[in-house]
Amino acid sequence: MRFGSQWGFLGANRPPRESRRHRGGERSVLIYLMRATTVVTSSENWVPARRVASWRSMSKRLTRRVGAVEASAALLLQVSASARQTPGTGTPHADSHRELLDSYCLGCHNDRRVAQGAAPVSFEHLDTSDVGTDAEVWEQMARKMRLGMMPPVGSRRPDPVAHERFVTRLEAALDHAGVAQPDPGRPPIRRLTAAEYRNAVSSLLALDVDERWLLFPPDDVDQQGFGTNGEVLSVSPALFDRYLSAANRISRLAVGDATIGPGFAATTYDTPRLLYQDDRMSDDLPFGSRGGLAIRHHFPLDGEYEVKVRLRRMIYDYIVGMGTEQQVEVRLDGRLVKRFTVGDADRIGYPSAYSFFGTIRGDPDWEQFVSIDADAGLVVRFPATAGKHRLGVSFVGARTEATGILERRLSGFSLSGLGFYDGNAAVERVEVAGPYDSTGPGDTASRARIFVCHPDAAGADDAGELARDRCATRILSALARRAYRRPVSETDLATLRPFYETGRDTVGFETGIQKAIERLLVAPEFLFRVERDPVDVAAGAAYGLTDLELASRLSMFLWSDIPDEPLLAAAEAAELAQSGVRESRNLGEGPVVNAERRVLGKRAAGASDAGSPQGPCVGGQLRHPVASTRPHPWSGAGRGRLLRV
Repeated sequence: MRFGSQWGFLGANRPPRESRRHRGGERSVLIYLMRATTVVTSSENWVPARRVASWRSMSKRLTRRVGAVEASAALLLQVSASARQTPGTGTPHADSHRELLDSYCLGCHNDRRVAQGAAPVSFEHLDTSDVGTDAEVWEQMARKMRLGMMPPVGSRRPDPVAHERFVTRLEAALDHAGVAQPDPGRPPIRRLTAAEYRNAVSSLLALDVDERWLLFPPDDVDQQGFGTNGEVLSVSPALFDRYLSAANRISRLAVGDATIGPGFAATTYDTPRLLYQDDRMSDDLPFGSRGGLAIRHHFPLDGEYEVKVRLRRMIYDYIVGMGTEQQVEVRLDGRLVKRFTVGDADRIGYPSAYSFFGTIRGDPDWEQFVSIDADAGLVVRFPATAGKHRLGVSFVGARTEATGILERRLSGFSLSGLGFYDGNAAVERVEVAGPYDSTGPGDTASRARIFVCHPDAAGADDAGELARDRCATRILSALARRAYRRPVSETDLATLRPFYETGRDTVGFETGIQKAIERLLVAPEFLFRVERDPVDVAAGAAYGLTDLELASRLSMFLWSDIPDEPLLAAAEAAELAQSGVRESRNLGEGPVVNAERRVLGKRAAGASDAGSPQGPCVGGQLRHPVASTRPHPWSGAGRGRLLRV
């Protein structure tokens, strides 16, 4: 089994060794970043090499200084600049290595026992002066000796000092051998994960995409729970159809398509059924409120929108808490839109006598109220401007609180079966529909990001067709550069222009831009990360990544997002490989690329919910990555099974 298929990254064909220096996901991330600096040119001629321990010594020093993930980011840049350096591979103390092997290991690991099938490998012909030749065998030996499994329990062993010295020198020799002849592997074509797609759209178009619009199938994960392994990120016909549908929806919302109707962006927001709504539920809701939910909803156009509130039901489909009068408020950006009064069902009638005997006496009006009419009128229509707004639905909290012993009201069967007739009502869902009677696209962050120029804007020199086309070229060039994560060529623009021209000739300038953006969002250059082989590199040779490829890897690793403008500009200027820039330049709002310190800032929050358990950023802070939510396979009872030769 290849290393990439088992551990989530491409490279050599053996799992990382358990040691005191690395634990679990920390080691996996370091391996990934070390291997991120070079690729192999030819997949046909590539054979996995066995010199595969190049990350240990360097990662040990960096991990002690800044932590596993912080060291990883610095290491990614450092190794990229020195990918062609090849330290010597000589192994010091080779004679002492040979002597220890002959004394304690050859009794079991010799040619005769291998021929008999009693031993898996022979140590007779191992070259102790060049451990890189048989790095895989040496790696297994170092791992088992570090765990105390070699020599076997009950066999003659060297003294602890000699044992520790041998293992330490062997690990150092493997480090040197791996650095001397690195085997970075060959990365596959990687498509964007659902989280990366969402973040990329947000950075590109300033539009926060609701994943309920996308309906993407869940991303596959590998055996260790990594959702970013390129080998499992396949593209099915169903997923491609969703890309086409999402591109149309996103482009219309971003531009502000005037043909958007009430059902286009209609969204239903549900609350968990078992969620208690007895206190203030969000900082976006007013003080003194109770229950409900706060929503950040994107209103596509200027116009009127309708909000419908449905209250929680219990057994027999009766609404909870209708025995007491309560008030429901709908607010937009903190401003009160409408206050409703619900409950007090006793004024309608009584379903049965309040007695110990449970006398059942139905009341049709009461039944109609507590199951249908109580929340049928919780509908409000209000004007709103285009863009994202905070929509809050909550109950007015009680001003007083009763003290003493609560005496439950005795009731018959119908009321007792309701569960919480006299309790607090709760919001089950909120439905938002619109726009109705739209008046225009408004002034949104998306339009400001897209329309860096506009031929119809006040002060435009010329509103003719030539001016419109020049403006369209400027808009599409800026968007394609960010989306493709590289400078754009005339060939790139030639692919987008026919879509712009079709929309321009059919409806107008903005529709042409919308059609071109729709095509941009399904372009392979946007949906996939492809690292192409240089034309002047021999097959099978390792070579360094370009600055643009390095910037894309760094941004996707840290933020699950496309590179921001400062990072992309530094990559275009070939500044990432310069150590002075790495140590001092502020690359974007978030990170300061420095081996001593990381400040990720706002962009880190997008990676905290990247949909994969290995995300390095949690709550906006760098944390040690976790390879899997399950117990690490190199610990506990599974260690012995996995280490069997």
